[in-house]
Amino acid sequence: LTGVAVLKWAMLFDVYAGGFYLPTGHSPESWTDDVAKHLELSYFREIPGKGFADASIELLQKNLAARNYAAIEERLIEFCDLFKDVKPGDRYSITYRPEVGTELRLNGELLGASPGSDFATAYFGIWLGDNPISTSFRDRLLSNESA
Repeated sequence: LTGVAVLKWAMLFDVYAGGFYLPTGHSPESWTDDVAKHLELSYFREIPGKGFADASIELLQKNLAARNYAAIEERLIEFCDLFKDVKPGDRYSITYRPEVGTELRLNGELLGASPGSDFATAYFGIWLGDNPISTSFRDRLLSNESA
């Protein structure tokens, strides 16, 4: 476990709690390396599946260079089609395994996967990158305080 955090919306509402994992011996700064990584998100609110897809596409379009976005766009659209509605208590997990790709699970059920370390780096970048969904959430996930 590298770090844990709670994402707040508008500084008022807890949306989800997250935990980020890297293999033993890897520093938080190495999250972009082609190594296994895992992000677990536990939801406090209902969120429609379309909301996950729209937010993912919007954030990656904004944060990636046009050529990098184009390189993952087809895989991203297929990955976003996997999302389902969540209710309080549901858990999404995003796991990258170099030999498999980036897997998406809802409450432990495998929904699908997308190949490529470039996809993993881009997708995990939504939470961990230079322009994440929340800098305080990112900083807590990468804090190494829980390890």
